[in-house]
Amino acid sequence: MVERATEDEYSSNWPSVATKPSGTFERAGGKLISFTPAMMPPRLRLDNPIIRRIIEAERALADLNALGSRLVNPEMITKSYITREAAESSRISGIPATAEDLMRHEAANHTAASIMAEMRIQESLNCRDAILYCIGKIKDGADIDVDLIRETHSVLMKGTNAKGAGKLRRTQKFNPSDGTPVGDDIVVPTASKHVRELLQDLLKYASGAGEVSRLVQCAFIQYQFEIISPFNTGNGRMARLLALAYLYKWGLISGSFLYLSSYYERRRTHYQQKMEGIRMRSRWREWLLFFLDAVITQSRESVVAIENLSALRIRYKSRLKNPNALTLVDTLLSNPYITISGASAALNIGYTAAKNAVGDLMTHSVLDRADMALRNRLFRASAIVDAQRGQSQWGPESA
Repeated sequence: MVERATEDEYSSNWPSVATKPSGTFERAGGKLISFTPAMMPPRLRLDNPIIRRIIEAERALADLNALGSRLVNPEMITKSYITREAAESSRISGIPATAEDLMRHEAANHTAASIMAEMRIQESLNCRDAILYCIGKIKDGADIDVDLIRETHSVLMKGTNAKGAGKLRRTQKFNPSDGTPVGDDIVVPTASKHVRELLQDLLKYASGAGEVSRLVQCAFIQYQFEIISPFNTGNGRMARLLALAYLYKWGLISGSFLYLSSYYERRRTHYQQKMEGIRMRSRWREWLLFFLDAVITQSRESVVAIENLSALRIRYKSRLKNPNALTLVDTLLSNPYITISGASAALNIGYTAAKNAVGDLMTHSVLDRADMALRNRLFRASAIVDAQRGQSQWGPESA
């Protein structure tokens, strides 16, 4: 039985650290120590700085939602955001594929330089598919429960060599590479016998509304899921996905315009330190502030990106006359990389008509060559790529 957090009790097996950890430790053999987090919720007093940050984060999300609701074709833009979230989340987990890698790969009809590159890209695409699957289920009225979590994990692990896809682990993760060195010891994830109990407690906490803000719950849920590590692999990606899923379920984001993993990836060391600070020193406050800063920063970056994309779309459509080229602009908002064959398939038109549309977009500096291939050439909408990153390199007369 896992205990709830108390003011005075903790395991005598925990390593020597400055303050109390947020759970208990037990020897798992040799230098390995298994960590079991306390049940939800943690003990944390929300002081004025935290309250102010919560208000700021909620306002930033409201501004993003308001802008998203005014978009003519939001689905085209949201797909690119989900792709970026998947790529950055995967990079945090050690899968070195960028969002541009994924988009190029799909546009080039899934051709990679090597089998290894293909596997890395496929894992990141799986992450995107898992996000889409989970949010799609929530849209259809599904609850976030153990079954949905397991189904989503199966999507995440599709086509990989990972064992136990979609199944809660039944063995202890004893691999030292999965652990965290603490002095002469290595801390490894929760013992498998506690996984289901802890996961059920987490879901019960998520189903309640005992916190000042749902954002606080999201921050705690993300940490707790990752530290429980209910699966053999993919727990970090699942934790970050779950936080977004709850933001969507609770109506804090109306569309998938938020990719928090970009903030985490740019500050990966700090992200890992904040997570570890909870486990070893119960520093929930630092993690919560970090999470809220991620929400604020990424909401504002998304607002800038969407405004840039919207301005580009209006500018392009005011100059283009070819109806196929006009339609293709919206396709490029979803994936700014394309081939003529891809344009033909996307618009359901013949190859020659697609070639003319691509040529028209090149004439108006919407597209440029992304490679030097002689066949199945790849084209890129560079200004759209920059806008998706929150950058703008085009002036008043340059687009």
